[in-house]
Amino acid sequence: MFGINNLSTKHHAQNPSGLYVTTAINYNISILYLNTLLQSKAKNTFVSFAPLAIILEELEKPLKNKIQNVFQKQTCFFLNQYSANKSLDKLSKDINNIQFKKNDSVVFYIPDQTILLSEHKSRIQFFKNINKLAKLKKLTISMVLFGSEYQILNRWLMEHPDLFFGISAIHKTDSTQYIYQINYWISQGQVTANHEYEITPQSDQTFSTTAISIHKQQNLQVDINDKNTIHIVENAIEPTQKITESMTSYTTNQVLFEKIAQAHTCIIVLSIYQHQEVHDIATGIYQLRRKFGLKFKLVLREMKQCIRYSDEVFLSKIGVNLILAPNISFSRMMNMLETLQRQETKAVTPNSVDELMYLENTSRYSYKGYMDTEEFIHRCNRLIERHEQTKIQYALIKLDLLPGIEMDSCLSMCNIKRDGDIITACSSALYLLLSSVRENDIQPTLSHIFKLPIADMFRSNTTYTTPHRIKSELPEIRLQAVKINKDTASLTTTPALFTTGSENKKMYKAFSYATHKPLEL
Repeated sequence: MFGINNLSTKHHAQNPSGLYVTTAINYNISILYLNTLLQSKAKNTFVSFAPLAIILEELEKPLKNKIQNVFQKQTCFFLNQYSANKSLDKLSKDINNIQFKKNDSVVFYIPDQTILLSEHKSRIQFFKNINKLAKLKKLTISMVLFGSEYQILNRWLMEHPDLFFGISAIHKTDSTQYIYQINYWISQGQVTANHEYEITPQSDQTFSTTAISIHKQQNLQVDINDKNTIHIVENAIEPTQKITESMTSYTTNQVLFEKIAQAHTCIIVLSIYQHQEVHDIATGIYQLRRKFGLKFKLVLREMKQCIRYSDEVFLSKIGVNLILAPNISFSRMMNMLETLQRQETKAVTPNSVDELMYLENTSRYSYKGYMDTEEFIHRCNRLIERHEQTKIQYALIKLDLLPGIEMDSCLSMCNIKRDGDIITACSSALYLLLSSVRENDIQPTLSHIFKLPIADMFRSNTTYTTPHRIKSELPEIRLQAVKINKDTASLTTTPALFTTGSENKKMYKAFSYATHKPLEL
C-alpha cells in the first residue's frame, strides 16, 4: 500500500500512471505525512523542491534521525539544493532529467509558494509534464504540497480535476487529532468524493486512522422534541443567577463538545473570553453540526470584548446563529434565547474541514503596520481577490497632509494594533488599508489609530470602499511613493489588540508622547 496506515485500500495511491496530490497547512503536518508515505513502501523515489537542510533544520532530534534514516533507504533528489529560487519551468526540466524506474512509486515534496508564485500557464504545463512522465514510466506519484496558503492552492487544484487522480488535504483539529479529507479519489476503478478519516500520529511518527471514516452527513431526520432545552457553558451563567430545569450545564466549551448526547432543535450557548479561542470553538461547532444536523440553534456569548468584525463574519458562516456582546445582561440574554426558540432557523455550515479552514484563514491576517509601496499594493490586490469569497468589508483611506507637517511626525503618531491594518507613505499623503471594517466604524477606527485628532495632521481624508475605486487609486500610490526611515516605520505598530498589557509596556517604555490639548484663548 502507498498511503496512510489502515486506510481503505480504495483510498491509497496505487493507480499506475496516476498523480495524487495532498495539501497540508504547515511544515510539521507535511513532514509527518511525508514520513508516512515513505515508510508505507519499502523503496520509493523521493523528489524534493525544498533543500535537505531546510527539511531537517526545525525537526526535533528523534524525528530528524528517523527522517534521515528513511531518506537513506530511498532514491532521493533535492532539486533546490544549490538554488533556492528556481522557477517551476526549470524544476520541470530537472525532473525530466531524472531516470525513473518503470512502475516505481514517487513522492514529490513541494512548498506551496513554488506553485502559487508561478503563472497559470506554467502551473498547467508543470502538472501536464508530471502526468506525461507518469504514463510513460507507469509511475504512481504522490505529491505533498505544504504552506500557509494551501487553501488558495487547494481551490486551484479543484478547478483542474483533469490533471489529477486524487486531491486530498490534512487538517489539525486539536493537539493530537487530525482529519484526512479526500476531495475526490480515483483508485481500483472506483471514484470517491468528499470522504473523511480521523487520523493520529503513531509512536513511529506516521499517520494512522483511529475511527471509522466519516461520510458527508446529511441532515438528521430525528423527531425528538428538545426545543425547550438549553445546553449552556457555566462561564456563560452569571454567579448571581441559577440554572433552570430546562438547562443542562457544562464546565467548559470543550466538555460540552465531548459530552453532549443530543442536539436536534435545542439551543446551545457557548462562551468566549479570548480571541485565541475562536479556532477551537469553530472546530467544535463544525463537529456538532456534522453529528446533530442543522436544526439546533447555536449562541456564542462574548464574556470580554475579543471578537473582531471579521470573526463575526466567519462564525456566522460556520453555523453560529447569534453572537451576544459582553454588555448584554443574563436576563436580557434569556429573553433573546426565548425569542430565538420560537423562530425556525436553519444554519449554513461548511461542507468539509477544508472549507472550514479556508473560511477561517480568509478571516485572519498575518501582517500589520508600515509597508513599502509595492508590498502595500500587493496586499490591496490580494484583499480585493479575497473579498469575492469572504464578503468582509474593507476600506482604503487617503490622508492628505497639512502644509508644514512632516511625514515622519505623522507616522510617529500612528499606533496600529489590529492585524490586517497597514499603512504606506506617499509624497503628500498617507494611505491606510483597513482589512476588515464596517463603513460606519471607519472614523472611530481612525481616532484609535492616531494619537492626535486627524484634523490636526491632515488636510482631508478620502475613503474608498469598492474594489473598482481602490484599484483605480493604486497607480497613484505607486507614482507618489517615498522611502521612510526604518525606525520611524517601526513606531507605527504595536502588539496585537488582545495581547497582554505587559508586552505593550515593554515596547513603549523608551518613548513618551506629548498630550494634545486645545489652546485656551
